[in-house]
Amino acid sequence: MLEKLAIKKISAKTLIVPSTVLAIAMSGSVNAAVDLGDTVDMYGFLKLDATYQSDSMNSNTAPRFVTADGEGTTNLTAMHSRLGLKWTAPDKFDGWASSAKFEFDLFSPSRNQMRVRTRQAYFSVAKDSTSWLFGQTWDVCSPLGPTTFMTNGYLWNTGNVGFRRAQIRYTYKSDMFSVKLSANDPVGSSSAVGAASTSELPLWQGRLGLMLGKAKLGLSFASGEDKDAAGVDHDISGVSFDFIVPLGGALSVKGEIASGENLAVFLSRAGRDQDVISAWAELVYKGPQYTGWLGYATEGIDDADLAAATDLQDTTAILLGVSKKMGKNVSMGVEFTSFDSELRNGSSTDGTQIIFSAMHKI
Repeated sequence: MLEKLAIKKISAKTLIVPSTVLAIAMSGSVNAAVDLGDTVDMYGFLKLDATYQSDSMNSNTAPRFVTADGEGTTNLTAMHSRLGLKWTAPDKFDGWASSAKFEFDLFSPSRNQMRVRTRQAYFSVAKDSTSWLFGQTWDVCSPLGPTTFMTNGYLWNTGNVGFRRAQIRYTYKSDMFSVKLSANDPVGSSSAVGAASTSELPLWQGRLGLMLGKAKLGLSFASGEDKDAAGVDHDISGVSFDFIVPLGGALSVKGEIASGENLAVFLSRAGRDQDVISAWAELVYKGPQYTGWLGYATEGIDDADLAAATDLQDTTAILLGVSKKMGKNVSMGVEFTSFDSELRNGSSTDGTQIIFSAMHKI
């Protein structure tokens, strides 16, 4: 009997904490002065993706490039759903305001038995034009992301670089320009840098952003090194140019072009001692009911840095998508993508992908 009572007490305590946080978050934007004194907002989306691939891709759920000619495959998954919490403190300390974010999703190797994965977890303090950030969030170098239903493929390995990592970041922002500098963890979660690798110094990143009317331009860099199991140092270096330019009305164009060496930590295919050029661009329409996009992405590794004739040298993707609002929070759409992969020996393979996506925003 005593054991049952103890179990009930433990269960109650276990439920009270997450239930309280969830209740605060689900109420939208409420003041939780009793416990935190902060404003807490919940955001995110529930997302179903139904995908057909005509040939063998590197992944069914995080597609990035074609690997070989093969049979068509179909998969449905809700693993790309996402949830986040934002905290904002109502009071300032000596003029400094603080805020925090915790964001996670359900991405995992299994399409149906999903598990929680941390995406962002950081807090920041800001005063006037200056802010400091501590925790895990997006890279300073190559900070943009494409408009696509490929939530976790995201054109990485095929033109898009830049990922999330733990960092300390300084930001200065004015009406005309911004400066960001950060010291980062040097290893990416999906990079070619292995567990045996070490780095004496952080991965350094910086970005200068310019606001020219409604256009936004950025020039960024990354610099660091990693040490392999034999103790040999390998440089990590890169520069990137990013842009968002309104074309009038609901149209805009955005994209990035990056060049560097050993950028696998940014989810490029370029590993140690490999030079790479990555680029992507999209024409985006955002209307009251419809969102549409037409994009192109490409990544090429210097053939002199590839060892075998069958090494993957170039990857490209052309994508076309449209999404329609079906209500205040619900949207549905379709995206078509044509992928092409070329080996060092000149042989190539291509494939197509169609994604139907249904989303409910929170």
